[in-house]
Amino acid sequence: PEADSKPNTSELYFSQYTQPETNSSSNLRASQLPKKLKYLESQCEIEFDQLKFVNRLGEGAFGEVWRGCLWDLDVAIKKLKGNFLRASPLEELADEVALLKSLRHPNCVLFLGFTKPPNFCIITEYLSLGSLRSLLDNPMIRLNSKIIVRIALSIARGMNYLHTQSPAIFHRDLNSHNILCNKNWTIKVADYGLSRTIDSSMEFCGAVPWQAPEVKSGLFLPESDVYSFGVVLWELVTRRLPWQGMIDMQSVQQMVKEGKRPSIPAECPPLLSDLIERCWHQEALNRPSFHEIIEILKPYDKVKSPASSPAISPAIPKGNDLPLDTYLQNY
Repeated sequence: PEADSKPNTSELYFSQYTQPETNSSSNLRASQLPKKLKYLESQCEIEFDQLKFVNRLGEGAFGEVWRGCLWDLDVAIKKLKGNFLRASPLEELADEVALLKSLRHPNCVLFLGFTKPPNFCIITEYLSLGSLRSLLDNPMIRLNSKIIVRIALSIARGMNYLHTQSPAIFHRDLNSHNILCNKNWTIKVADYGLSRTIDSSMEFCGAVPWQAPEVKSGLFLPESDVYSFGVVLWELVTRRLPWQGMIDMQSVQQMVKEGKRPSIPAECPPLLSDLIERCWHQEALNRPSFHEIIEILKPYDKVKSPASSPAISPAIPKGNDLPLDTYLQNY
């Protein structure tokens, strides 16, 4: 049937790495990929010795993140810390990870598979431009309000997809470090579902600067992810880290519980400042859903803005402020 002949997302991802090469051995490896792809689709399970760790990209609460290779393909590998693995049968763990494998959305990082404990790893597509945080820290990149809206829309669409699954998937650690970008400037949510797959308790519910006030009381709601989104939107506007300079995270939690928030710049467009305030509202039920956020931002995304729109960012030295498109072309 015609529907069966249409490649799925995984096949599209794999196909970009299977172009013919002059080297016959490379061609042979490429010809074997369809069989391996079928194995991935059906099993979701990868042998640890098939992974090649190239360079370490960073470390988070769950473990180390590496750029790696799987069958000559660029992938991202999250090698998980043993203390975050639940004491559950492998079959149950595999079923939960298989759920992640079934998810398909252009604004969610594509899950490819996992390796068994004790070397438990999550393997996903590799996004070459790295995290949103790294882009915000790059003084060579200018962000105007239109680009900010498009980034925010991409994040909201990915999160709305996760929240509308059955059962719903809550991120519990949404922040600028695990929102990734590829060379085509496609924004994707990463690390979704990891806290659910690895730790279903309240032991870990995100980094404190992005954490909703109700989380400190032991309650995590869908709106808690919306709060984190509001903080990310604030990051897009200011390009700063939330509560930067604060060392004592318990003090930050207490300030948030008392209703205090980072200050929003006066030059922030009202649409964005109003949305930030709604998203990080003290009362969870007064925060919008991700569907509502999409509806709020969509009309603004269609408004044409001149190329000379000022960046909503700290001053950038003259001569170093490349427009985003120019930066990506030179990447």
